[in-house]
Amino acid sequence: MPLKIKQMKSKQLSSSAASESVSDFSSELSLRSGKVPTVTKLEELASAIEQKSSESENQEEVENPEEIHSPLEFKLDLSMIIQKNGKTEEFYNIVLQNYLGKQNKPIEYLFKDENGFDDEERIRFLNWLVEITYAYQMNYSTFFIVCSILDEFQKKTQNISKDNLHLTGVSCIYLASKFNDVIPLRLDQAIDISHNRLGRTKILQRELEIFQCLDHSLNFSNGFLFLTLLLRLYLSKKKDKENDIIEIAYFTLKLCCFDYELQSKYYQSEISAGCLSYAVMLVNSNDQGIVSEHITTSLLHLLKSANVVKDKQIVIVVKHIEGLIDKYFTDIQFKGKIQKLIEYNQTQTELLKSYLQIRNIDQ
Repeated sequence: MPLKIKQMKSKQLSSSAASESVSDFSSELSLRSGKVPTVTKLEELASAIEQKSSESENQEEVENPEEIHSPLEFKLDLSMIIQKNGKTEEFYNIVLQNYLGKQNKPIEYLFKDENGFDDEERIRFLNWLVEITYAYQMNYSTFFIVCSILDEFQKKTQNISKDNLHLTGVSCIYLASKFNDVIPLRLDQAIDISHNRLGRTKILQRELEIFQCLDHSLNFSNGFLFLTLLLRLYLSKKKDKENDIIEIAYFTLKLCCFDYELQSKYYQSEISAGCLSYAVMLVNSNDQGIVSEHITTSLLHLLKSANVVKDKQIVIVVKHIEGLIDKYFTDIQFKGKIQKLIEYNQTQTELLKSYLQIRNIDQ
């Protein structure tokens, strides 16, 4: 994952590549502003989107989108993490506290049902989503936002089934990309993702239904948001091996998205704290798996002072994550379900494996 935002250019791949033809385009009406446009017909909305897309394509690209988007909207790039400004630290801590108070209590939201949306269907969708976000060069955080939208919609409606998962998933991707990507997905590209099985009206209708269900707000608490804030605060004090900590923490968080038990049992802030703790402890452990007391104390102090998670809870979450990492390397059946995650994260996998080998953990 890049530590600096790179200037993005439109790129068209062949229609047979991966799961769809891909390109980067500009889009769309201002969901970023939090304002909901007034339209009378879906076709008028689509027309407005296309017009805005054409205008945006001719605009000069900016090298750093954070210069034009407020951090409060959380279009955060990983390069934001390594800034070491004291006032920025204070700001991020205030924002962290604000979003901690907005978290919804974790609940069960998937149920065993022949026609329902269960954890196996969810894993299959997320595996496909990994490929889509990479193929379309979406922001790294867009994957997590799509996950959040999909899960929040299911929690509120119990409306996702095997029959409408494809439509719901494509609509979530389209909506998340417009909210989060500097060069968002265009409607015709969303149709391409569906292999032209979904028409524009269906996608727009489902997108509107999801957006209304979420009270016209996508800026809710999610794991990427919390982990980014926690990394920012931790790395402002401890700079050693920061790149490895960032890589492992974010990859671990992405892997955690595939674990329904984690997602339904713990707060997003707790999962993110667990990912940070796992990465810090792994990177700083010796060949016997021992971490210096100074590192441990500093990490626990951060989590306590930020009111993110209690001592006993973080131990439980980290143990769950350790088990998930072990499953990632050893469970052949599980690996078969997450092939795209493995395929597109070879660098992170090798980095993780190298640290596990130092601790004499046989993979």
